[in-house]
Amino acid sequence: GDEDCRDGPGCFLLAASNQFFGVTSVLWAAVLAANISRQVLRNVPTSLADDMFFRKAMHACVWGTSLLALPLLAGIGALGSAGNWCWIREEFAWARFVFFYAPLTAVLITHAVTYTRVRRYLVRMHEEAYHGEQQQNRVLRAISQRFGRYALVFALVFVPQAINR
Repeated sequence: GDEDCRDGPGCFLLAASNQFFGVTSVLWAAVLAANISRQVLRNVPTSLADDMFFRKAMHACVWGTSLLALPLLAGIGALGSAGNWCWIREEFAWARFVFFYAPLTAVLITHAVTYTRVRRYLVRMHEEAYHGEQQQNRVLRAISQRFGRYALVFALVFVPQAINR
């Protein structure tokens, strides 16, 4: 009855979709942090060709990495009913760690480090350029708050998922 439906082809497809898009969204967040680091912290002028190469590399990394895990997970029978939903089966806890939790943890740490480094850089640049002028303090605060809110949203979206999975 219900048991068969939960672990049938529909559940397999849903599990594969959950895994693929879950990891993809985590990896896009990593790419965002890498791009911010590349643009702000390295402060190296790039050509249009460099930017296009970086964009292609980002897409290849994110979509390719997410896609590569699926045949392995499917081949070992790890995708299917995971209790009340469809993802990596409970008996494949190691696969959950390797293919979701480890990348998620790495990206959360990367975001925290990138946020801290960008904030320090912006404060240093502000001090050098404006010597504490109030108008520029507001601009710096606005930029920092925007970046901080993005990191906070990322954490609020993924930390509960990680705890709940």
